[in-house]
Amino acid sequence: MKRLLTALSAALLLASPAFAQVVPGIDGRWEGPADLGNGVKLTIVFRVSTKDGKTTVVTDSPEQGAKDIPASVKREGDTITFDVPLGGLSYTAKLSADGKTLTGNMTQGPGSIPVTMTQKPAPASIAITTPAVQGLDGRWEGTLSTGVGDLLIAMRISTAGGKTTTFLDSVTQKALNIPALTKREGQKVSIDVPGVGGKFEGTLAADGKTIDGFWDQNGNSLGLKLAKM
Repeated sequence: MKRLLTALSAALLLASPAFAQVVPGIDGRWEGPADLGNGVKLTIVFRVSTKDGKTTVVTDSPEQGAKDIPASVKREGDTITFDVPLGGLSYTAKLSADGKTLTGNMTQGPGSIPVTMTQKPAPASIAITTPAVQGLDGRWEGTLSTGVGDLLIAMRISTAGGKTTTFLDSVTQKALNIPALTKREGQKVSIDVPGVGGKFEGTLAADGKTIDGFWDQNGNSLGLKLAKM
């Protein structure tokens, strides 16, 4: 089950939303802790919404900043099953009579652990900061060309109180506010996104308006040029 820590985060930026026919009675945000042992706990979130005759499901790992990983759901009576194909993850649970709690087991490969989920309000994004990075504040956008299509990527950098905060938005995937860490050495810029196992490294142009470099994730390296908006 510890592979879950990387399997969920690695899926972002390389996937598309999953759809199913209407699955009634479970729309909302479902959240619960997965105890992986040795003091390691990971919050798992399933967000379910139904519109235009289709039910859409995505899963999040908030501690890692990983969001909008495609999932699917089916219902048979009070038995609910979520599947996350890219993580090899499955969660089968019983829905309580009041429709507010899911109690069941989460499996990945041969491993299985009990997980209880409840409906929760959406939390605010958790920012991570670095010492102040000069000359990069603003919104930077670029297009990442992948094997499944082009993705609009935005890096939002702000500095206050001697600290710099960075968020990655995968605009095309509607995965927003993913915490990141920015560093600069001369004209060399790096933006590390630990929640998705990705990193951008590039060179800031002399006029300070573009950063030309590469996005590295899961052993893949793709060209990415960010422009200040």
